[in-house]
Amino acid sequence: MSTVIEKRKDRIYRSALKGSNAEALGLNARRVIAKRYSLKDAEGRPLEEWPDIVRRVVGAIAQAETNEAARRAFYEAMSEIMLGRYFIPNTPCLVNAGKPRGQLAACFVLEVPDSIEGIMEHAKRCALIHKSGGGTGMTYEFIRPAGSLVRSSHGQASGPVSFMQIVNTVTETVKQGGVRRGANMGILRVTHPDILRFIHAKNDQTSLTNFNISVTVTDRFMEAVDRGEWFQLEFDGRPWERPIYDPVQEGDYCVWRREDGSTVTFADRKDFLRTDFSTLRREDPPRPGMVYAPDVWNRIVASAHRYAEPGVIFIDEVNRHNHMMASMGPIYATNPCVTADALIYTDQGLVRAGELFRQGQKVSVVVDGRFGHEPAVAQASAVFRTGRRPVFRLETIEGYVLRATADHRIMTKRGWVELGKLQPGDEIHILNRKGAFGTEGSLELGRVTGWMVGDGHLTSSKAVLSFWGEDRALAPTFASYVNELVPMGRGARKDYVVGVARIVERNEARITSTRLRDLLIEDRWLVREKLRVSERVFRGSEQMQRGFLQGLFSANGTVLSNLEKGASVRLCSISLELLRDVQCLLLNFGIASRIYQHRREARKQILPNGRGGEGLYACQPIHELVISRENLRTFAREIGFLQSAKQQKLEMIVERRTREPKETFTARVARVTFDGVEDVFDLTEPATHSFIANGIVVHNCAEQALHFNNSCNLGSIDLAKFYDPERRVDWEALADTVRWSVRFLDNVIDVCGWPLPEIDDVVKRTRPVGLGIMGYADLLLKLGITYGSDESIAVMDEVMGFIRKEAWLASLALGREKGTFPELEPNRDAYADFLYGEVGIPRDLPLTPRNYEVTTIAPTGTISLVAETSSGVEPNFSWAYVRRDTLGTRTYVHTLAAEALGLEVDQTDQASIDRAAQYVVEHEEKLPEHFISAMKITAEQHVKVLAAAQRHVDNGVSKTVNGAANDTVESVDRLYRLARQLGCKAVSYYRDGSRDSQVLNTVTVSTAPQQATGTASHESPNLEAKSATRLERPRELQGWTWRIPFDGQNLYVTVNHDGRQILEVFATGPISGGVGLLASKMLRGGFEAEEVARSLNKVTGTHAVWFNQRLLTSPEQAVAECILITARRLAGLPDAARQIAKADDVKRAQTGVCPECGGQLEHASNCDTCRDCGYSKCK
Repeated sequence: MSTVIEKRKDRIYRSALKGSNAEALGLNARRVIAKRYSLKDAEGRPLEEWPDIVRRVVGAIAQAETNEAARRAFYEAMSEIMLGRYFIPNTPCLVNAGKPRGQLAACFVLEVPDSIEGIMEHAKRCALIHKSGGGTGMTYEFIRPAGSLVRSSHGQASGPVSFMQIVNTVTETVKQGGVRRGANMGILRVTHPDILRFIHAKNDQTSLTNFNISVTVTDRFMEAVDRGEWFQLEFDGRPWERPIYDPVQEGDYCVWRREDGSTVTFADRKDFLRTDFSTLRREDPPRPGMVYAPDVWNRIVASAHRYAEPGVIFIDEVNRHNHMMASMGPIYATNPCVTADALIYTDQGLVRAGELFRQGQKVSVVVDGRFGHEPAVAQASAVFRTGRRPVFRLETIEGYVLRATADHRIMTKRGWVELGKLQPGDEIHILNRKGAFGTEGSLELGRVTGWMVGDGHLTSSKAVLSFWGEDRALAPTFASYVNELVPMGRGARKDYVVGVARIVERNEARITSTRLRDLLIEDRWLVREKLRVSERVFRGSEQMQRGFLQGLFSANGTVLSNLEKGASVRLCSISLELLRDVQCLLLNFGIASRIYQHRREARKQILPNGRGGEGLYACQPIHELVISRENLRTFAREIGFLQSAKQQKLEMIVERRTREPKETFTARVARVTFDGVEDVFDLTEPATHSFIANGIVVHNCAEQALHFNNSCNLGSIDLAKFYDPERRVDWEALADTVRWSVRFLDNVIDVCGWPLPEIDDVVKRTRPVGLGIMGYADLLLKLGITYGSDESIAVMDEVMGFIRKEAWLASLALGREKGTFPELEPNRDAYADFLYGEVGIPRDLPLTPRNYEVTTIAPTGTISLVAETSSGVEPNFSWAYVRRDTLGTRTYVHTLAAEALGLEVDQTDQASIDRAAQYVVEHEEKLPEHFISAMKITAEQHVKVLAAAQRHVDNGVSKTVNGAANDTVESVDRLYRLARQLGCKAVSYYRDGSRDSQVLNTVTVSTAPQQATGTASHESPNLEAKSATRLERPRELQGWTWRIPFDGQNLYVTVNHDGRQILEVFATGPISGGVGLLASKMLRGGFEAEEVARSLNKVTGTHAVWFNQRLLTSPEQAVAECILITARRLAGLPDAARQIAKADDVKRAQTGVCPECGGQLEHASNCDTCRDCGYSKCK
């Protein structure tokens, strides 16, 4: 066993290891374990306590070790660590480990295809994952916008939000199975045409209740926000050219400007309906499909302010830290790729992308010389299909053409640029050196094939090669080539020596051969249409390709040298496609060229009719390929002509041109146009991250959809347990725990029963590990440091930096022992820069990571209850509370708070807990200053803690930025911008009271659910008075008066009634006299006492008092409690409420009522958690 852990064990854990009942666990922790994690008998009674669960879980995970000795060492070390609760894995692992095909991961990222079949399959996959105990995250950016044409049904698409509702319903159905399962994260890119529908999708607080939603915003969008610009929305890489629907205005999108030019932002439909438009000016988008970027941003912020959603994901910041870019591409982005007909330059010649995909083998590709890579070829992955995508056609002035997705990057003189962002005149790179060739075919076969394409033709039974004028001298040579290529005896056709037939009247020499036709067609050296380069020629040997070009240029090419056009070699053809094929072949020899289209337009011309006469014939347009400048020298050396006269003329030109400008190997963009939708493909080349397609240098931004179907494999270390009074943190023990924890999580990958085969494949190729932390706030308490202070930020930097480095060292060691993750090779350079440069791994250690990521800070709401520590990186929400409800009395007290007040508390003894809780509540103001709870921390401090954690986390950080009830929309805007400025990948905001309507909806039984009233003070609550008639005050009333000590003063509250209902309220002391007056008017106006009390209970303060078994944090809450006491007495009920609200911090963090125990939920780490029973919305 580890000596560093050994020294930290106490007798309790020694006894636990031997099988005792783990008395060290507090009562609340034991309740959570029994309810959430223990196996149950047929009657639902728990069968396990914590030591039993540890043995089951660790024993199951140990099976991944390769031998018995390793399994034994792992079992002993991890049993010790988990019994001490230094590390606890995520809930699915605790629940399912040891079960047949147990699913042990917490969350999964799924793809949502743009088809009804794909969407329903996606919903089914979500259900399977939720059934297994996991959550799902998905981006809906690939689903076509609402109103789009669906060609298969001739109908209209309903858009992403409607399909999210399907998944929401499926999730709700799975939840009804008894055990709480299912949570979803829905994401939409800010560029999607349905972005406004998405932002406002949850405004009614009843839709998509099983989703958290976030918007991915891009740097380009934020730049438009900062500049105050209109922003073009798009779908599938194409600008959206239809009006954008605005659910707030229930019509086409526009903005409304005030007289000073500023825009009015609507957080929801209610804002719009109560707006006075008489002084506003309407402004429509400059063109359909555009939105005003500042308005969209303000809507995101205003909705978060009012409803706590959507969150924001800074997608470009995410991708800046995406070390899997080479093989996986950008996260939540479209798939950059080329079409199947793209010619990829390989070590076997030029091969179509579609053919390489069918072969399914790794390939070596030619790379451009400007990357400095030697030799010219580099090892790459197999070509893979990335899906069916919109395709765009890039055409250059020089004639090079490439068809690819809009986001496929092209190398230009200014660096990598997405195809869709190229502008006419941009200079792009083409291959600047000699490429590579296949092994088949000879020089002679190449020459015959080339001449056949240039001056030959096929009949139904023969191949005919024609030689005209001076070229007739070449005929005997070609006849000998044919006889060598197709000797007598080949096949069953006529067997004779091929000779030359001379047709004097036509000045022609002709070679005809049936056997040659069979060879060229059957062996696919020639396509039947003839005027194309065949695939076998593209893949031919160097000699074969050289011979083909010699034959073609000798038959149809010319050497030109004059003052008008300069010196050049030219090839004319009626087939533009043939010239483009030849252009690609020439580039493989390092020869750049240019194609001029329509050198001679289509026309009618008098030509010989083949029977000794003449006739008028329609002639097709003529195109011309031109080789000039330095390329002439290369052509003369590499290719040349078969005719001595042409070759001598070319060589003389080359010799005279000694100061020829150097070839730049660039081409200028002519145009980029949409070219349909089809299957597309890509590959990964890790050395230069590039390859050559159709002669053009392109990036291998290949996304093999690996980000989809990946998984969260999580576990957390309790930092508070590593507090050391002398060294602040026991670094040695922490390092040892980190190493064993990484090994544990890596083993989970091999033991887990993954819910889908696609997930199994992706996870085992990337091996993600998400080691996180909890107990950060409690560690700060032990250190005497205030949460959110500069010193607390320094602690986060120090601790998380240490954990991240130790986790990567553990992963490197595992890689040396068990092997690296399979997707490392395409990303080796990125990982070398990251690990040696950013993380600080010593460079003398080999680059052998076992996992593609190792750190993630996840929600730990439930497992932190087991660890009896603070959740994740969140602050503490309260120091004590008491609740009585139908499940009985539950009391909670924070041990450190009690100790700070000089009181010892035994968490295993209910009486001790009760006494301590009461004492802490009554003396909370005496706690040291560093005992600061969540709602007393500024939102800016929350963001700074989030940013500090993010700096040392490979993936993401689950943390909620809590804001005060009086936060403004402007303050939320500043927070979001601060998060972006500090490098946060995402941010989630929760304002106190922003989900109060959910609480009302939950506790209301006999009345209809109420809608959220928003933030406008002049808006009337959506309540119905019981009577439209105002009640008059009688001469005489009866009532009760309470004296409540509050903030050093006495608060006096009098509530009067007529024996049936409350009619009057007076309040004096540290409170406005208007409170009693307003309450009296509402009560006599027909509102129920409970409704008036709810309104008053929304007012919170900074001081607390214990009254009527409830913690009150404002005088208004005290008035509310007195009203409720009176109402209960009139109804014959006891004074104490059936459900007592939490103390200050819990009340202000409440988001609803626990569906399982009736307790209130805390909103932390972007997740709702019940501290009473361990319920978590995120599981």
